[in-house]
Amino acid sequence: MFCPKCDNDIGAQTDGSTMTVDIAHGGERLRDALRKLDFHITEALEGNAQYLRFIVGNGAIREEVSLSLAALEHR
Repeated sequence: MFCPKCDNDIGAQTDGSTMTVDIAHGGERLRDALRKLDFHITEALEGNAQYLRFIVGNGAIREEVSLSLAALEHR
């Protein structure tokens, strides 16, 4: 899978312990990006990934994802 913004191979950027997901460059709206965030967090918790890395770009999605992750970490 390639990032449509930077054209890097997302799968080649990990050793397998980190799950990398682009949730902001496929034309997603804020609520869609947050749904993808929740889905992939659940998927990682049920799977073998040790770390998650989200590609979010700049703007509203980045801000909301940061707030969501901070709240999750606090819980």
